[in-house]
Amino acid sequence: MIDNKRVIPFEWLENAIAGDLRCLTERDEGNIHGERERRRIASKRAASNAATPVRSTPIKPE
Repeated sequence: MIDNKRVIPFEWLENAIAGDLRCLTERDEGNIHGERERRRIASKRAASNAATPVRSTPIKPE
């Protein structure tokens, strides 16, 4: 009987051997890139949106 052991997908083992250890430390087991990568992308997107000026009134044609 196996106690306190996690079974990891074989692809994760292959990635770890290839040098990508991030996937072994992520909590989101369904996504190899994990939650940290999603947060990083969302943060960049939010910063980009904040830097884009938004007009409160439409431009009127002359």
